[in-house]
Amino acid sequence: MAAIVEFKMRLFAENQLNFQAKDLGDIENKLFQWLKDLNGLENFVHWKTIRQLRNKILHSEFQQAKIKLQELGHATGKGLVKKLNIDGMNLGEILATVD
Repeated sequence: MAAIVEFKMRLFAENQLNFQAKDLGDIENKLFQWLKDLNGLENFVHWKTIRQLRNKILHSEFQQAKIKLQELGHATGKGLVKKLNIDGMNLGEILATVD
């Protein structure tokens, strides 16, 4: 899913706004600036932080994602991690275990 979003952003940036960049962050920054210039993006810093949060989650950098959530004003607590062993289970057993 993230690859599709990135691809669409790159196509839009290149075809509609006539700019290219190698780094997705550069493309997003240019898109955010374009939206800001159109008065369609009121809180530029907020949207940059949301982009960074998304990237932290996609790269499984959960401690850094927690920091970004706090920067956005969300209270965070301790996470709960469970390990489920589904070796040898059929689909019905797996679903029952997850529930």
